Amino acid sequence: MALFLLSSLTAAAQKVIDQPLDDLASRIQKNEDDANTLSIENEITTTFTIPEIKLIPCQATISLGYYQRNTFAHVETSIENNSCIVGTGSLEISATIREEDGNTSTLAFPQQWQQNGETKLEFVGDYPIGENVELLRVRSSKIKCDCSQNIVE
Repeated sequence: MALFLLSSLTAAAQKVIDQPLDDLASRIQKNEDDANTLSIENEITTTFTIPEIKLIPCQATISLGYYQRNTFAHVETSIENNSCIVGTGSLEISATIREEDGNTSTLAFPQQWQQNGETKLEFVGDYPIGENVELLRVRSSKIKCDCSQNIVE
């Protein structure tokens, strides 16, 4: 590309040199240091080819196991991602509880994960749900993942 631009500029300069001196006189200007400057204008058109960006899909499957342990929800999370071996992701663990007065509410616990070479990740967490509550269910939501490297088949 640089060679093309240089040859284009050289060709433009040659065109100027080949012009009659009367035409060049209007383009010459004196600088502050008494040097002469010759202005040359030439339009250059070039084309760039941008390589196609390949998106790598991430297809993570999440399994949860849970039970109440006093004031905590004990959650065992398993993430299986057979589409890539290097990736990152996030999810939200949502625990729905019934309070002593009978009202239900949902507590959210954001989680981050990263895989480096394995297709299955497992982690365990104890999430505070408060006193005098009953754990009704635990779900995962807001699941996001990004692959850095696909599995080669």
